Amino acid sequence: MRRTAALSSAAVVVALAVSVSTVGAGPALASPAGTASVGLTSFKAAAAKGLVTVTWKTANETEILGFNVYRTDPKGASKKVTRALITAKKTGQPAGTSYKFLDRKAKKGLRYSYRLQVLSPQGGKVFFGHAKILAR
Repeated sequence: MRRTAALSSAAVVVALAVSVSTVGAGPALASPAGTASVGLTSFKAAAAKGLVTVTWKTANETEILGFNVYRTDPKGASKKVTRALITAKKTGQPAGTSYKFLDRKAKKGLRYSYRLQVLSPQGGKVFFGHAKILAR
């Protein structure tokens, strides 16, 4: 079985699934005023085979430079786990797309929380999500 945590429509959903779970379409998660402009339609983490897969979908990327993924450990320590900025695929466009990041350094048996940092070309930064997962 695969344990999947997902953020959709501003609510965290935790589900057990045999295959990859999907998040239904709903209102996009809008960013706070004065920050990066992004519509995030889903954010989730799934653990299987010794790694955690973090995925997200955007509705638009009109003012997005890229993304960083942060992992918070059971003691509350948060760490950026992306080596470099994940560049937005649709920068400047009112269209969105899908992304995936593999965390190969998550330790088996520990519970983690993942957050997504969105950066704008103007220097704006905003965090989305708290996808909680047990690394397997």
